[in-house]
Amino acid sequence: GSRRRRRLPPSFPRAQTSGRTTMEQPFQPSAPQAIYGIQIADPTLARLTKRVMCLAAAAAVFAVISGIVNLTVNTSGASGISGAGVRVGSVVVGVGLALLVPACGYFGAKNEDSNLACCFCGLNCFGSFCNGCNIVLAVVGYMGVKTLLDNCDYSDPTGSCPATWDWSTACAKIAGHENDTGRQCFAFYEDLADKMKNGLPFVVGLTLPTLLLQCCSFAYGSKFYNHLKNRSATPAVPVLYATQAIPGQPALRPDQVH
Repeated sequence: GSRRRRRLPPSFPRAQTSGRTTMEQPFQPSAPQAIYGIQIADPTLARLTKRVMCLAAAAAVFAVISGIVNLTVNTSGASGISGAGVRVGSVVVGVGLALLVPACGYFGAKNEDSNLACCFCGLNCFGSFCNGCNIVLAVVGYMGVKTLLDNCDYSDPTGSCPATWDWSTACAKIAGHENDTGRQCFAFYEDLADKMKNGLPFVVGLTLPTLLLQCCSFAYGSKFYNHLKNRSATPAVPVLYATQAIPGQPALRPDQVH
């Protein structure tokens, strides 16, 4: 009898018998991007690397500018060559230490080093916290001295000054003012308040941009570090292949076989 053909289920793909065969070809990877001379194939990593390196360069430039400004301000009132030399040395050392943070970010991004990226992220987090505290302390300190002078005017003992406050002993623990009288101590605090008021815009104007830059560096440094860690923890993905139909030779009939 005649054989019955076995029907395949609809979900089962039928073989193509039109005389065409298929050949497997691997997908071509995306072309790597050049980020400041570094070839990076991962588009996410390339974007984060560019941002981290830009932030590191901006932090380095700002550290040098801050050092120059501090050097100008600190040496203007220095007494003698030795005093100026000490202050110059301290500013140079401070700038050198400040440049270590952007160096961690730059070389961490360039070499895809997660340890340097972690240092860049953590140090910027700590630096932003310290700079935020500096701004708060500068503002609170000035407001405290100003409130003290307003409420405890030496020429007006009937003000709202606390009964325990005495200008004659207020400067007893301040170096160079241990023997000041009440009027001299009050004058010292007035001069201190003027200096704090004049220096407050400088402190805030110089510290606030650094704070914002460090916050941005911490945010993108954290993303860069997490991307490196996740990429190293992800198992390798097998290579996918695409099939492309190519013309094949027709089958031989029995009478053509020799």
